[in-house]
Amino acid sequence: MLHTAFKKNYTTGTFIAVSVTLLSMQACNQIKHEAFITKIMSDFSSNSSFVVLNVKLPGGMSTSIIENDDLFYYFYKAKGYDESKYQSEIGSIIKQEKYLDMTNADFLTFGFTKVIVPRKIIADARKGKDMVLNKYFKNHVIKDEVTDDEKGALIRLLFDWSIPTSIDTKSGYLVINTKQ
Repeated sequence: MLHTAFKKNYTTGTFIAVSVTLLSMQACNQIKHEAFITKIMSDFSSNSSFVVLNVKLPGGMSTSIIENDDLFYYFYKAKGYDESKYQSEIGSIIKQEKYLDMTNADFLTFGFTKVIVPRKIIADARKGKDMVLNKYFKNHVIKDEVTDDEKGALIRLLFDWSIPTSIDTKSGYLVINTKQ
């Protein structure tokens, strides 16, 4: 009887300890990701890092990518936002996984790209970050054989992992932004 009570308390205690650890890790990851988003949204240079956000178009919802400087330009032209108001608004949209409501014309004019995730990327993502980075990048530069749909999916995946990507100004290739 004592053995059963000890086993039950040990199992409950272990479950609580594991749960607390997992919740703490999730909170740390969320704080890290929020800091990552804040840093990306502070870069207004040309060829700034990509931002991933949900966009609501007349035809439905879409996950989209756009360079931060282009997204700021959209908010400046369409809504008259300055940098501070932009950072506040877009930070809220991304961090709370809200959506940006826009027209098809604005979507095309300002350079948004719909993300299409090939099954190959989903399967590779399940194998982990290191596998994805080694398979699709060499020295932080995208490999030549990667398709446009795969590039968009990789930008989204790396964004979710708090890894910034941008277009290199000299080569025009997608790169993992090591300056962040």
